[in-house]
Amino acid sequence: MIRLFTFAFIITIFSVATYSQQYGTVSAVKINLRGTPATTGVVMTTVNRGIAFEVIKDSAPWYLIQTATHVGWAHGNGIDLYVQSGSRTVYEPIEPRTPQRTTKSVTSSESLFEKEYVGGTETSLKIINATDRLLTFVFGGVKYTIQSGDSTEIDFEKGRYEYNVSASGVRGMSGVEEFSGGYNYSWRFTIVTVRR
Repeated sequence: MIRLFTFAFIITIFSVATYSQQYGTVSAVKINLRGTPATTGVVMTTVNRGIAFEVIKDSAPWYLIQTATHVGWAHGNGIDLYVQSGSRTVYEPIEPRTPQRTTKSVTSSESLFEKEYVGGTETSLKIINATDRLLTFVFGGVKYTIQSGDSTEIDFEKGRYEYNVSASGVRGMSGVEEFSGGYNYSWRFTIVTVRR
């Protein structure tokens, strides 16, 4: 019995010594902190780019985070995560989920995206779901699910990206778009009924 207790005690010490804590910063222009880990969760507050936080719970793609003033669920698309192991103070970045560029040709010469020049080199895309259905938006190989009446913002590097958008009961769209640096792009989705 004493040996069993000693063995359990050694395992506990080993577990504590190898524990890694996740930290991060907000990488999107702004993210929503929600009460539950879903796009239907109530938005408790918003947090701006550059704000540091500690990860309390990891339920990828959702993370329960704590900033200096707020606690809430954030989607992984708008944050950069780091790991601190033991007593080390150097952070190692975790592989981010970023959209991947493509070499495919642009679909058409007329862009479907509205854009506003903001300067600098950063590029962002805001997808607005103005439909009454769940919207699935795949951008550069990363899938985003957007609830009716909600929106999401994606930060990425300038370049050419493939996209695909779909919703139940309507015809989807796909293509390739070229994005310039220094612009905020937006795309609002609505459903138009055509009667014949």
